[in-house]
Amino acid sequence: MAYLLGIVVTWRTLTLLGILPCLVQLIGLFFVPESPRWLAKIGRIKEFEVALQRLRGKDADIHDEAMEILDSFASSAIVPQAKIQDLFQRQYIRPVTVGVGLMALAYLNGSSAVMYYASDIFESAGFSSGDLGTIVLAAMQEYEGASTLVLAMNLTGITGPFSYTLEYVQ
Repeated sequence: MAYLLGIVVTWRTLTLLGILPCLVQLIGLFFVPESPRWLAKIGRIKEFEVALQRLRGKDADIHDEAMEILDSFASSAIVPQAKIQDLFQRQYIRPVTVGVGLMALAYLNGSSAVMYYASDIFESAGFSSGDLGTIVLAAMQEYEGASTLVLAMNLTGITGPFSYTLEYVQ
């Protein structure tokens, strides 16, 4: 998106526009109430009940939900905690390898340099303006990202309501 917007505005304006969502989130941070689950987790039960009641409304009965949350913390204390060594078990080697491999390839393939110099590259190739080439390249990158995600889901065996088969990735 920044590539497309960068065609019509200067880099200073683009930087200022990029700061706006951060500022909105920073200001909104002061208005977000504390999470009832977090309060329960650290043992502040009275504040937990007040926060849950505020979240659900004055007239809502929160007793059952409060008990369910407290029970979930009690039962999760029994379950052993996951460790980083668990990722290297045989059953996780393939998904971890594919995930780390895709991240490494995305970093090492040089696409950032191509996008940075896209306008110059297209002008050197004979286009009258590099702007159209940059727009096409940005659109192709978005399609490539979606295709890579579908391919990664198929390679790792992840399925879900939006999973596709490899025939759709061309």
